[in-house]
Amino acid sequence: MIPDKVEFEQAVLFDVIGVGFHAVRRSELKVGDNAVVTGCGSVGLSAIQAAKLAGARNVIAFDLNETRREMALQAGADYAFDSTSEEDVAKAREILSHEGGAHVCFEAAGHPTSTTLCEQLCMAGGQVLIIGSDARPYELVSAALGPRELDFKLSFTYTKEEIYMLFQLIASGKWKTDVYTIEKAPLKEAIAKMEELSSGELDVARVLLMPEA
Repeated sequence: MIPDKVEFEQAVLFDVIGVGFHAVRRSELKVGDNAVVTGCGSVGLSAIQAAKLAGARNVIAFDLNETRREMALQAGADYAFDSTSEEDVAKAREILSHEGGAHVCFEAAGHPTSTTLCEQLCMAGGQVLIIGSDARPYELVSAALGPRELDFKLSFTYTKEEIYMLFQLIASGKWKTDVYTIEKAPLKEAIAKMEELSSGELDVARVLLMPEA
């Protein structure tokens, strides 16, 4: 049941924000740790918020899209960088240099290059959470990664209990939903809006499809 203090347009977001929330709960992130999130769509934004709620000291976000980087900062990221910029990646390395990398990296873009960036920025003995879903193969070179003893973990969905948790966090004001900019559209435009989202034409996190009267 949706709590009285949670609006319908907030409640409908549970399907996307729950994925990042679940990933952080599955991770070994501890208070004071540094985290990296690659990909700042809805799932990445929820991972950012959840990581900050879990006590992350620094959350460094990466995305190709400038608007999504701005959303990442609104969601609580301490830094938002362009993953294609060598200068930005170098800045992230500098921020993480004291521990030799991030304690936990959350891959939320669903792209092989995003996974590689997580591998590169993760500290020895750190953890990489694969959240993004993608059908393309990518390589894991054991000779390069083995000595660093990285812990790879997959995370996909969320639990019924976590939906309840999220509703309670939203109702209490501890979870922000305004960062998930939404464009409303009639149901008949579903395919067109999905294509616009995937191509980056829309500067929003999600499209809310409204049933026609």
